[in-house]
Amino acid sequence: MTVDQYKVSDTAKIADARSLIRHVFVRNLVLMANVGIHSFEKTGTQRIRLNVDLAVRET
Repeated sequence: MTVDQYKVSDTAKIADARSLIRHVFVRNLVLMANVGIHSFEKTGTQRIRLNVDLAVRET
């Protein structure tokens, strides 16, 4: 699945305390990880930066 195939929702309409939906943001989280497809890419850790927006329904 490519990035263009993901649906981006209008978060202003879905993050609503009355409907028990919260919005969680993770901004600029930097981690060291072993990533890669080819063997030469997997030889050491690489710095990755994550930015995530989540709509979370409370249960």
